[in-house]
Amino acid sequence: MIRVNIIERRASRRQDIKTWFKEIGPWIVEILEISVKTSGSLTTHWGENGNFQINDNDDTTPVAVVDLAAKTCNCKQWNLTGIPCMHAISAIDWRHEDLLSYVHDHYKKSTHKKIWQNVIHGIKMERY
Repeated sequence: MIRVNIIERRASRRQDIKTWFKEIGPWIVEILEISVKTSGSLTTHWGENGNFQINDNDDTTPVAVVDLAAKTCNCKQWNLTGIPCMHAISAIDWRHEDLLSYVHDHYKKSTHKKIWQNVIHGIKMERY
């Protein structure tokens, strides 16, 4: 039964990947959409070496420092998840760059295809 469960799960994952309408999983798209909405209230200031200071909506209170080259933010959310936080999204938007290129490869369709590509075949049992 364990083998059958694994066979069915792998086949299901391969089918799910075919329904992705973007290059990342749909649950990551939802997370990014929420962060994009919240990043609109932030003010972005470009600094040296590609670092950005992100201020609150009043533009007087610094809330984060983002380094797009290193793909890090001092809020640590992006560092831990591989998904750009609202501060990083604000900086990415300021540079007019593609948000999806900053999402970790683990969440991308091509990676999931590689993970689930191998097929586990059933086995024929001989009866005595």
